[in-house]
Parts: sequence; structure tokens; C-alpha cells
Amino acid sequence: MGIFAGLASVVLFQFSDFSSNITLQNLAQQIAVQVKKAQTQGSLGQSPDLFFGTTPSFGVHFDVSNQNADSFFYFADRDGNKSRTGTLCGGTAECLDEIVINTSDRITQLCVNDCKRSVDELHITYKRPNLTATFVTASPQVLGEINNAWITIESSKGDTKKIIVEQIGQIRIE
Repeated sequence: MGIFAGLASVVLFQFSDFSSNITLQNLAQQIAVQVKKAQTQGSLGQSPDLFFGTTPSFGVHFDVSNQNADSFFYFADRDGNKSRTGTLCGGTAECLDEIVINTSDRITQLCVNDCKRSVDELHITYKRPNLTATFVTASPQVLGEINNAWITIESSKGDTKKIIVEQIGQIRIE
């Protein structure tokens, strides 16, 4: 009976680590897919509604200030400022979807230019015909060209993954 209890505890302990790694990988994939969705929608140049005559940019907005690290936003930049405006989602608002992280994983860091500068807010947008990413930061605002953005996520066990979005369009997970 003692051997069985010992084996069961090892299996359950390893399952916990496995489960944590899977949820972290799923979140990394979900973030990468949302950025790719913005890139694809931006390249198609389709308007999400008939209320606006211009073709918007599409983007993803991250905010790690004020306990907002448990969600991120997919948006259509209707006013052309290369960032999400307003707080509401749906209807004619710029926010098309709030993606809520339903696990204990969190977005823990946003940084730009090979992670040399941390920021609290990051907007990544794509607009036709230029398929390169446009990065806008807030708090602090980064002036000058931004070549890439890193989104770091962390599990409750301390494991991390990085989603790296390059200006030229490449999206990868490390």
C-alpha cells in the first residue's frame, strides 16, 4: 500500500506540472493567434461594420497596470490613432473582443526593442497595404522606432513563455 501511495503522489505531482505547462502553452498560442488575426484582418482591409467609411487598422491591446494582466483586447482602430480608444466592447466601439484569461496564468511583462524597455501598455496594429506591425506604448511612451514587442506570460508555478512580435510580421513563442 505504501508503494502505491508513493507512486500516486509522484504521478499527481507531475500531473500538476504538466497541467500548468499546458495552460501556459495554450495562453501563449491564444495570444499569438489573436495577433495573427489582427495581422490577417488588417491585410484584408475589411471593415467590421458599415458605420465607418474608412478601413480601420486591426490590433491587440495589452495592459499590465492596475491588475489588468488577466485579459487583453482585440480591436479595430476606427479613429486612426494606432491604439484602442474607449473602454466598451461591442457595437460601434473600437474594442471587438475582450479575451479574459480564465486560468491562474497572467501577463507579467510587456517590453519593446529586444526587451530593453518595459512598458505598462502596448498596442500592436496592422493596416493595409503595409503589413508590418505598428507598436504604440503608453506609460511610459517609447519614442522612436520600435522593432519588436515581447509579451511575457507566467504560470502560478513561475514558468514563463514569451510571445515575440517582430515589426516585419513574424510572431513566435519562446
